[in-house]
Amino acid sequence: MNINQLTFRDIEYLITVAELLHFGESAKKLHVSQPTLSEQIKKCEGLFGKSIFERGSKYVKLTSEGEVLIPELKRIWLEASKLTNMIDSTSDPLSGEFKLGIIATLAPYLTPYILLELKKQYPKLSLFLFEGLTDHLLSLLQDGKLDGVIASKTFPFDNYLVYDLFFEPFFYGTTHKLDSHILTLGDVKKDQLLLLEEGNCLTDETLELCFRSKPKNNIKTQATSLETLRQMVALGLGDSFFPLLSVKSNNISKKLIQYYPFKDHKLGRSIIFVTRNSYPKKENIRLFVQLIKKEIQHAIH
Repeated sequence: MNINQLTFRDIEYLITVAELLHFGESAKKLHVSQPTLSEQIKKCEGLFGKSIFERGSKYVKLTSEGEVLIPELKRIWLEASKLTNMIDSTSDPLSGEFKLGIIATLAPYLTPYILLELKKQYPKLSLFLFEGLTDHLLSLLQDGKLDGVIASKTFPFDNYLVYDLFFEPFFYGTTHKLDSHILTLGDVKKDQLLLLEEGNCLTDETLELCFRSKPKNNIKTQATSLETLRQMVALGLGDSFFPLLSVKSNNISKKLIQYYPFKDHKLGRSIIFVTRNSYPKKENIRLFVQLIKKEIQHAIH
């Protein structure tokens, strides 16, 4: 076995194919042709002296040797990324690449408040945004593919550095005119609730608020995004909970939906910024958090 010729780009190829188990999709993600990727994988397997992937006409899967090697290659990749970040940390604050994940129910509503100021204060920053569900974003963070994640405080975070950003209250959205302008949970029509699909933290938070002691099987419809959910409410298909920043967003359906606040100001979600405990550029994170808190302050008060 001779792996002296193995490059970090080769490791990236191997990890990507192992994650996607599809050469065509992996080639697109890596911005190379599929034949080029296949040749590089064959070269890597030759260097290891082992087959890492089993290829079929309609499938790709890891061999037993690949099952052992890929986790080690991921560890090497993460350590190399840490070394690169440590070297870069001597440069200007918040400069270079920064890969930020934001949960899907927050990303479209938070970014308009912060992007312009980030560009103005840190012109050397190249920000890459990733939107998704919390579990997926945290997995990318752990693998070193993200530098930070902005999410709701709904998961154990013993293995992360956590920075509080702001508290975002919930509003009740409905097409019906209610008697009271400020609601309690008792005013919520639980049999009319529309929610996002399972696995979304906003759905989990809403169910926890409304169904602590009642069955959840009367939720009749689930949407794939907060904007789809908003349109369903606008069509009179039901009611739902909306975080404050989504209420403030410029959307034509606001003319169709009435948004009601709750008397209990604790009904909402705590938004946090998390990164790995081992992340070396902690000053960059501090500056990022400071800017977000400042820019979002006028929107939530």
